[in-house]
Amino acid sequence: MKLTNPGLPEEVYQAICKANEDYDRGESDYTATEILKPPYMVKLARENHEKMVVSALGKFEAWAGTAIHKWLEDTYKERHGYLTEVRMYADFDLGMATVKLGGMADLIEKSDEAVFIRDYKYTKAGSSFFAKPDWYSQGNILSYLYYKNTGVIPTEIQFIPIYKDWDRNRAKTDERYPQLPSAYYDVPVRDPGEVEEYIKDLLAKHVTASMAPLDMVEPCTKEQRWDRGRGPLRCLEWCDVGECGLCPWFEEHKEEQKNKHNPNGPWKSE
Repeated sequence: MKLTNPGLPEEVYQAICKANEDYDRGESDYTATEILKPPYMVKLARENHEKMVVSALGKFEAWAGTAIHKWLEDTYKERHGYLTEVRMYADFDLGMATVKLGGMADLIEKSDEAVFIRDYKYTKAGSSFFAKPDWYSQGNILSYLYYKNTGVIPTEIQFIPIYKDWDRNRAKTDERYPQLPSAYYDVPVRDPGEVEEYIKDLLAKHVTASMAPLDMVEPCTKEQRWDRGRGPLRCLEWCDVGECGLCPWFEEHKEEQKNKHNPNGPWKSE
């Protein structure tokens, strides 16, 4: 994948490019975050990776989040009882293939009495108003991987959102709004057996999609496209394949929208 510069300062652009190049999936066939994405989206991204040319602007928030992750992790790197950037693996026999799943916990706090899995999220303050299903799922996948590698079920899973748009004045006047720019967000720990079946189901869908011709793979559902009546937000703003014009479903439906009477343009949100 190549990143283009839409006009960012060269230093920022180069830093974003380096962060993108430095990403390492380790030995995994699939990662914990990857299997939570639609199989159609993952298949297209993998098969077209070398062709993709996208704006660095779409990677800006991920880069900023990575920088914050690094500061937080460096703070705990040498502290007793803490492990940072812990990469874990587990193999799954799906019948059709044996697949290695990988996941990385940002921080693990260990003591004789408890184990805490923690993950940082650079996100909007509005995220605090609703539960993010992917946080529950990702947290429990990491918890399961820890269990498979150690035989110990973690005591607690905690996400630590850092709110990039936190407003001090709004916090003073709205008690529902996050009162601090960061806080703990607890996720219930599910039974490892239940999580294992959940992981196998997700992996089977991805492996099946990877082996099939594209026209035999179901496109992303309306829910997966984050379409709540104002258009497929994920396709419009959060999908590299869609941005590059390499998603057949999106290209077909963009053309349909152009042919409709829409004074605001296709899928205009406002």
